[in-house]
Amino acid sequence: MNKTTCIGLFGTCGNSTWRTGFIKKYEELGISYFNPQVPEWDPSCAANEARHLADDDILIYPILSETYGIASLAESGYAVAQALKPGSIRHILLFVESEVNDQLKEKNPQLADESRRARHLVIAHLDELKLPTVHTAQIREYVRASTHLTHTDPKAETAALAVALTASWSAQGLPPEGDHFDEIRRHWISAGADDPDWLALIQKIAQAIGRRMSVSDFARELGLSKGVTGYAYHTVPVALYAWARHYGNFRAGLEAVLNCGGDTDTVGAITGALLAINGTIPEDWSSGLCDYPISRAYLEKLALALESRPDEINQQIPSFAWAALPFRNLVFLSIVIAHVFRRLIP
Repeated sequence: MNKTTCIGLFGTCGNSTWRTGFIKKYEELGISYFNPQVPEWDPSCAANEARHLADDDILIYPILSETYGIASLAESGYAVAQALKPGSIRHILLFVESEVNDQLKEKNPQLADESRRARHLVIAHLDELKLPTVHTAQIREYVRASTHLTHTDPKAETAALAVALTASWSAQGLPPEGDHFDEIRRHWISAGADDPDWLALIQKIAQAIGRRMSVSDFARELGLSKGVTGYAYHTVPVALYAWARHYGNFRAGLEAVLNCGGDTDTVGAITGALLAINGTIPEDWSSGLCDYPISRAYLEKLALALESRPDEINQQIPSFAWAALPFRNLVFLSIVIAHVFRRLIP
C-alpha cells in the first residue's frame, strides 16, 4: 500500500468498539488511519474530522444499531457528495444496519423510527446512484453468501470480492493505467485490507505492472512456474494481472493465462469474464459453440435478463429446455466412453 494512503474510520461513535480490531491491524501493517473517536471532544476535533472526511483515500462507514446514527447518516451524504466530484478516486465502504437495537427503541420510539427510515433511504439512494467508488454492504453480502456456498476460508471471500469490485469498476470503461490503476488498486486493497498476505500480492501486481512483465513471468514471480493452482491467492492475482496487462484485448489476455498452465479452467473463467466487459470475444471462438440446449443466443438473452432490475428478472429470463438435458447428457456420455475405449486400443 502507498504509505500516503489514509483510511478514515468514520461511522458509529459513542461507546462503540468496532474500530479496535481495525486499528490493531493497521498499526501492525504500518497503515495510516484516522480515528474520530476521542476521549474528550472539543470544537477543534470537528475541523480535524472535516479535513479527513474530505481528504482520506478510503472511508469505512459502518452505521450500527448501537446509536441512532442521525449525525453519521448525514455525514455519509457529504462523503458521497465528495465521491461525485469529477476525477475523484476515493472509496467509501458503507455498512448500514437496518434499525437501532431494542434498548434504543424503548428509550425513544419516535427517534428510533426516524433513524430506521433514514437508514433505508440512504441505501435506496445509493442503489439508484450506482457509484463505482461507493460500496454498500450489499455487494459484500452477495459475495459472502455466494462464496460460503463452497468455501469457508476467508481468503476465498477476499479474492472473490476483489473480482466483483474489479467487474464493477471495469464497467466504467476506464483503462487501468496511471491514476486509474491507482483507483482499481484501492479497490483491491479494500477487499482484504486486514490481510497482510493479500496486501503483499497487490503490491506485487503493482510492481509487475510498472515493469510491464508478461503474465507468465508474473506467475513465475508468485512461484507458479509449473502452472497456476486453484488456490484463490494464486488464481485471482494472476487473473487480475492479466486483466490489467491486456485490458480490452480478450484474445491476448485469455491466451496469456492459459499458457501459464495448471488450473486453466478457473483462471481462464475469471480472466475471460473480466476481459469481456471491455473487450470483444473473437467471432471465431464463439460462432461455433454448440452445447444444446445451451447456445450463444440463449446465453446472450440470459445475460440481458440478469442486467434487469431484481423485480423484473423472473419475467426476463428465457425459458430453458430442461427436458432435453437427459438426452444431451446421454450423447455426451457416449462420446466420453467411446474416447476412453479408443485410447485403450493400441
